[in-house]
Amino acid sequence: MAKAFAEAGLQIHFAGHMHINDTGIRNFGDKMLVNIQVPSLAAYLPAHKILTIKSSGKMEVETEVLNDVPNFDELFPLYENEYEELKKSK
Repeated sequence: MAKAFAEAGLQIHFAGHMHINDTGIRNFGDKMLVNIQVPSLAAYLPAHKILTIKSSGKMEVETEVLNDVPNFDELFPLYENEYEELKKSK
């Protein structure tokens, strides 16, 4: 998929609702794709991203980690139940 995006001219891609915080760079000849994974607010550590466009060729991405989220673990038992149900369906 990354190669198809790069070949179509896409240079930066933000993916949300992932439970990870990561940035990947893929090069395909003279084309490049920067894939930025934006963590969920329900992830550990919860965070959000701030994109600042400085010019047409320069962007800055900052990660703002939320160190204090009230009731952060409130839904954990539901995630555990979901995981157990998913294991049964395999």
